[in-house]
Amino acid sequence: MNNAKTNEVRTATFVWLLLLLFTLATYLIATYIPFGPVIMGIVLAVTFFKGRLVICHFMGVRYCRPLWRVVMMAYLLVVGSVIALAYLLAPVINR
Repeated sequence: MNNAKTNEVRTATFVWLLLLLFTLATYLIATYIPFGPVIMGIVLAVTFFKGRLVICHFMGVRYCRPLWRVVMMAYLLVVGSVIALAYLLAPVINR
């Protein structure tokens, strides 16, 4: 393999290991720490970062026009915001 290909494989492997580490971390947080708004924010922030890693490194969006990066990041923010809003409003709605 040439040097550029080796670097690409190393980067992909490192990102994959990071994704595994963050997945394990969010699992442990959700399992062993009492859940609340702060924990939800931490888990959603880690999930956003994981989504960004997948979008940039495995979907190849980092090589696309900036508009597509903005669209994909906006998608992650909208989905995360809807999840956070649903979690925070659940006690109010269930009253």
